[in-house]
Amino acid sequence: MKYSLEITQKSDGESSTVAVDASGEVYGDVLILHYIFDSAEYSLEISDSEMAQNRFGAIKLSMRFIEGRTTAARFDDGVNGGEFPIFTRKLEVHFDGADCKAECEFSYGEDGDVVNLSVAASVFQ
Repeated sequence: MKYSLEITQKSDGESSTVAVDASGEVYGDVLILHYIFDSAEYSLEISDSEMAQNRFGAIKLSMRFIEGRTTAARFDDGVNGGEFPIFTRKLEVHFDGADCKAECEFSYGEDGDVVNLSVAASVFQ
């Protein structure tokens, strides 16, 4: 299916939005979206209990969000790589089998600055 995807990130009074077309696949209660932004390929996997975002290409990034848990974000630019902690304070997902909205509040570590991430994916009619 083809989707209209909008991702908004807010932190420290700053806000940025990415609006792109995406292809999507539904597997039960899981939505997997594939899209291109800024010449890089991404995937976004959303279910009721977690959300994962992956960036592919010269710079790789993998982030997984599970409410109430600390997970490791991993990165690799071909020269350097590593990981850093992400603590997910809140993850709310509304998925009707086609359209999806997700709200995620996380920080880099439990004491880091809070980042709000909003995802809206709508099937093209």
